[in-house]
Amino acid sequence: MKVKRQTKILEIIEQMPIETQEELAEKLKEEGYEITQATISRDIKDMKLVKMMDVNGKYRYTKYRDESVPVNERMMNVFREAVASIDYAGNMVVLKTLTGMAHAAAVTIDLTEWSEIVGCLAGDDTIFILCKSEQAAVDLMKNLKRYVK
Repeated sequence: MKVKRQTKILEIIEQMPIETQEELAEKLKEEGYEITQATISRDIKDMKLVKMMDVNGKYRYTKYRDESVPVNERMMNVFREAVASIDYAGNMVVLKTLTGMAHAAAVTIDLTEWSEIVGCLAGDDTIFILCKSEQAAVDLMKNLKRYVK
């Protein structure tokens, strides 16, 4: 039961922004799980879930990232220097970079592990980022533009 419940917790936090344990308990109850606050708290600790700020500036539960490979200032500088333009179409964000720099910029994006990003594909001078929704793409584009300015 515990494994099934924790799998459902991961599914829930990946599908929607959950800011509090109470919200998580409510979603689990909607899925048919009778759960106490203490159990949710233990599950969060066992699963090493953490609260991270998303692209909208809200905190939400997410899986713990390995901080041994942080997105450090040096990588952000490469990203800032590499990106020439950012736009979106539907639920896709498109970045144009200096020739040969798309991969380096894409690595920085991949390391951020934004939950709104489904995947990232880099060519020589173009990066395609597939987002979960058009609104997520708009929000991501705005956020990325703040990094390059």
